[in-house]
Amino acid sequence: MENIIFDVDGVILDYMTPFAEFINQKYNTNYGYETTTDYDFGVCMPEINVRESYTEFLKTPTVGNLQYFENMKEFVNKLAKNFNIIIITAISDTIREKREFNLNGINYKEMIFDYKKENYLAKYKPKYIFEDATHHITDYINKKETLGVDFEIFVPVRPWNMRVCTISKPKQINFYMDATVNKVYDYIDGRRNNEME
Repeated sequence: MENIIFDVDGVILDYMTPFAEFINQKYNTNYGYETTTDYDFGVCMPEINVRESYTEFLKTPTVGNLQYFENMKEFVNKLAKNFNIIIITAISDTIREKREFNLNGINYKEMIFDYKKENYLAKYKPKYIFEDATHHITDYINKKETLGVDFEIFVPVRPWNMRVCTISKPKQINFYMDATVNKVYDYIDGRRNNEME
């Protein structure tokens, strides 16, 4: 079976809402999902110590009980019937147990904890990649051209990743809404069926 690479935070699980709530309690601020307009928290949350706050947040029980984005659990499991699901997360390996617990309902083949996600393209040669972070998308595209690996990137529409269009090649990116992932599935399944004929 061919491989699909999935990011977790911001693609399958919503970590931004509870992280904003954590920041609000710590700094008496009023951030939320919609006000997080840049993946670099220091840009949209200038008064916080990002590294310190994020490290503290990862230690909370909340990180092991993040909510799935709408339709994503079912979507990933439908894809898993015909593809190997490879999860690559840039988050620290120190929360492996929490992450495995949180993704217990996902039928994935392998989970990797590594910030340098693009280093796995040659090994897995994915057919599709689902990613929300602008810098990782750019890294994937740059590595794609170097390796000659062919894949499509799907990007969920999030407040923090809209600038990806300005730094990446738009034709290589497919945006989708959580409510319309069934259309993404139909597209991927349709391509698979055509290639099998």
